[in-house]
Amino acid sequence: MKPRTVAQQRLLLAMTASVLLAFCLLFWPSNPVQSDPLQRGVQGAIGGAIIGGIAKGRKGVLPGVAIGGAIGVIGGAIEQEHARKRRYRRARRARQRRPYRNARVAPHENYAPPSDLVADIQQSLITLGYDPGPIDGVMGPRTVAAIKEYQNNYGLLITGQPSQPLLDHMRQQGG
Repeated sequence: MKPRTVAQQRLLLAMTASVLLAFCLLFWPSNPVQSDPLQRGVQGAIGGAIIGGIAKGRKGVLPGVAIGGAIGVIGGAIEQEHARKRRYRRARRARQRRPYRNARVAPHENYAPPSDLVADIQQSLITLGYDPGPIDGVMGPRTVAAIKEYQNNYGLLITGQPSQPLLDHMRQQGG
């Protein structure tokens, strides 16, 4: 191997630095949550211009910009889609671990979802002066106690359960 001149050494060093810079711009992972295809396209265009300039001089810059920019935009779009899928999978796993996180009552075998009938009965009980708790459509212990108290006061069969005839009776009484 024959010794290199200073100009050749400088050129080799510049080419090595350019290739490393282009590699970093093209392939360095950006933040996938904030990846932007346009940003990645600009990075790819810069890297492509550097590599094209090294490879073919002035004639290689324009094709390098086009190819690098296209690869960058496609890579950014792929990163963005992967980030969206990761967020979706993470949210789905969180929902599977805590399915009742936002429920107002703890789930159990007798759990019934909120209903309009129960909410209407709760509203009527409040109007008639009873305390069923919050008007949320959920049959809780306070709602059961208020229904039983109402049924006792009006001489009805004491069941503590909501029903349409019970609501009709309450509405006849002004509830």
